[in-house]
Amino acid sequence: MDKIKSVIELFEQQSFIIKEKEALRFGSDKLTYAELNDRANSIAEVLIKNGTLRNSIIGIAIERSFDLIASVLGILKAGGTCLPLDMNYPADRIRFMIEDAKPDVILTTSNQKNNKTFSGIRTIYVERIQRNSISKFKTKYPDLNDLIYLIYTSGSTGKPKGIKMPHRVISNLIDWQNNESTAGVYRTLQFAPISFDVSFQEIFSTLTSGGTLYLIDEKTRKDPFELIKFISQNKIERIFLPYIALQTLAEAAEQTDYDFQLKHIITAGEQLIITPQIRRFFRTHKNIILHNQYGPSETHVCTSFILSGNPDSWPKLPPIGRAIKNSKVILLDESLNIVNPGSEGEIFIGGICVADGYLNRDELTAARFQKISVDNEENIFYKTGDLGIVNDSGEIEFLGRADDQIKLHGYRIEPGEIENFILEFPGIKSAAVILQELNNGEKVLAAYFSTNGTIIDVNSLRKFLDEKLPLYMVPKVYIQKDSLPLTPSGKIDKKALKSEKISSQNKITQKKPDVEIDFIEETLIKIWQEVLGTDSFSIEDNFFDIGGDSISVGRVQLKVKEYLKENISVVDLYNYPSIFSLREYISEKRNLISSKPQPLKKIIKPTDSDIAIIGIAGRYPKAKNINEFWNNLINGVESISFFTDEELEFIPNTNPDSEIKFIKARGVLEDADKFDAEFFGFNPREASIMDPQHRVFLEVCYNALEDAGYVPDKFDGSIGI
Repeated sequence: MDKIKSVIELFEQQSFIIKEKEALRFGSDKLTYAELNDRANSIAEVLIKNGTLRNSIIGIAIERSFDLIASVLGILKAGGTCLPLDMNYPADRIRFMIEDAKPDVILTTSNQKNNKTFSGIRTIYVERIQRNSISKFKTKYPDLNDLIYLIYTSGSTGKPKGIKMPHRVISNLIDWQNNESTAGVYRTLQFAPISFDVSFQEIFSTLTSGGTLYLIDEKTRKDPFELIKFISQNKIERIFLPYIALQTLAEAAEQTDYDFQLKHIITAGEQLIITPQIRRFFRTHKNIILHNQYGPSETHVCTSFILSGNPDSWPKLPPIGRAIKNSKVILLDESLNIVNPGSEGEIFIGGICVADGYLNRDELTAARFQKISVDNEENIFYKTGDLGIVNDSGEIEFLGRADDQIKLHGYRIEPGEIENFILEFPGIKSAAVILQELNNGEKVLAAYFSTNGTIIDVNSLRKFLDEKLPLYMVPKVYIQKDSLPLTPSGKIDKKALKSEKISSQNKITQKKPDVEIDFIEETLIKIWQEVLGTDSFSIEDNFFDIGGDSISVGRVQLKVKEYLKENISVVDLYNYPSIFSLREYISEKRNLISSKPQPLKKIIKPTDSDIAIIGIAGRYPKAKNINEFWNNLINGVESISFFTDEELEFIPNTNPDSEIKFIKARGVLEDADKFDAEFFGFNPREASIMDPQHRVFLEVCYNALEDAGYVPDKFDGSIGI
């Protein structure tokens, strides 16, 4: 086997050879290879000064940005191991990961300063690390057996498990990717979240080959029309997408004009299905190569299959292909014997691509990472739980799971973890979660449960799970039964549940009988039925409360354009999340209804005895209301906060001759991070994407109404903000 270099060494080689070439681009901002290397060196120096040693675990809680990429590089330059922390996950899950991994340091940004999940852990605010372009920092390249990252996936016991991934796995993958799979230099889209292992493939296949990595914001990432526009305008040549994102892209491509320069689309994470839309997309774009890659998080990519030729001849379920360089894939029966060609077997993966097991889970590691003798040589193989068969062409075909584990939207999900949380909900005595297919063909998580006679409020259960699980693990369908079917051995019979068809339990109802369902509303109802796969909702239900998510909202956007010829953004769908509100919005756009305010003379009826009541409220630094603010003025209280050098960690513009003077002071608004979403009629996900200033503004407006003596819930007139 040829000697493989670490990805950090390969990146540094590029940064010395093509110093001035763009390494990163985000909007109109760009960073050259030399600038990115300098930034990573600065971060590495600070980490080492803070005690980072070889294989020290360093948390990363940074949004998609130049600093995120530089931090990954900086951690590796310092000899550390990356621990991605997705701040969109529930706080309890992040807290568990931190307690389990025990990171030495967490690299984050100052907007996480009050995050209580980081309590007791040293944090470094990456934007305060001074850029040092003259640093003489010298990287000590890692041993290929050192850990490059620790990524957590769903666990069957109810607790996530941390996968210890060594450098050798990623170095081998990138060496194969750059020299065999997609050899060349590309403009590559950085699509995957940093908590998803594909992100490391995107980052390092690009930065070790001299390409440019294009970062996108979350709005563009979730909006298929904006994504197509971005790919077209930036002449993106290579993208890594899970199947569901590829399907959405293909659907959107049929409804918009664009000019692609794509050369490679790589999909992985779940079963690739060649739908009519995907078939038409590649029929139109004959020069784009589609790669179907396979590999669990414990090995990353270990097989690959390239779809070529006429898309009309492609199988609906393509093979996952053959083992990549330095990897070995075998199919075994229950006795761990290699099956005959054409026979079904469980997929075991060996070779350089196998991870080092699970952190703090020795028993589980021993069960899944097994010593197996092949050709009189004993090696560690990872037991995937996936079933496969070798076809006549020697390609491996994926047949599904041998156990209950679910693969959905590129994520591996252990139903047991979800079931454990469902059982924590008061009144529920048994629960089962399965992957169920709706009548529209969409596959979703379905939760079945029984009680001792209590009727469970599904919305309350859903909100409970929202607080415990990442969005991709929250079931879309909930079915309460008198009892769950059992196997002869007394276990819940999931096969019997899977054979049941999900039927609607509540027909669509109108909460406003005076509102006539017009063509727009009927079409929106149809769209929701197609996307959600059920008709168990009312026209005033919040889309995100009844199974909608950031993926399905993009499909709603596509279908609104297709059926109603209306261009609406994903943001519009967050602002108008019910059929009723969206119908009103579209009707107003088409001037079908008027939203003109009533004349003032109809609202204000002056008489000799009427008076105007004015409410006033405010929030200020060191003053939570008008009275405190007034008292501060009278008493000469200094409301500006001043900071010491230690608090700031980094002070720019220290040159006394500089025209720009840095003042170590600012006004701080207390409790700006606290917002009662439910009180203001928002669900937690809507509130999380709102501007913090908007949240504070709503609170102050409510205080002003109270000050004027109005109770909004009981006021019959109009209230404008």
